[in-house]
Amino acid sequence: MIIPGGGPQKRDTLQSWWWVYNGFTVLTYDKRGTGMSTGDYKQARITDLAADALAAVTLLKGEPSIDEDQVGIVGISEAGLTAPVVAANSSAVAFVVVSSAPGYTMPQQVVHEVAATLQCQGVSDEDVTRAKALRISPNEAVLKN
Repeated sequence: MIIPGGGPQKRDTLQSWWWVYNGFTVLTYDKRGTGMSTGDYKQARITDLAADALAAVTLLKGEPSIDEDQVGIVGISEAGLTAPVVAANSSAVAFVVVSSAPGYTMPQQVVHEVAATLQCQGVSDEDVTRAKALRISPNEAVLKN
């Protein structure tokens, strides 16, 4: 099963076709609020996305044509954070493939993204430092609750 990565991901991806071409049965799904899915991925936490993925794993395990001992999950990018959460919370997952997963915690990743975006736009180092500090404050406020 392929977990949707960051942003508005839909079920039909080149990645899913690669797995099918190589002989795997693949379940993909539209990320919350994209394609035919309801909800809002922008408001979802990693634990919410993991719950979505776990529901898909449960669906797969109930499919008679699937060997339930060989159900694995694939996560690229943001899904590289989600996949280990799913596996840690379910013995139903036989294997995990993670690619291009962030090397930071989610709050660190957001701050890095702000800095990298501003640097690419030619913003001064001083202003980038200020922007990072502004982004860290709401991260810390949210994480304390």
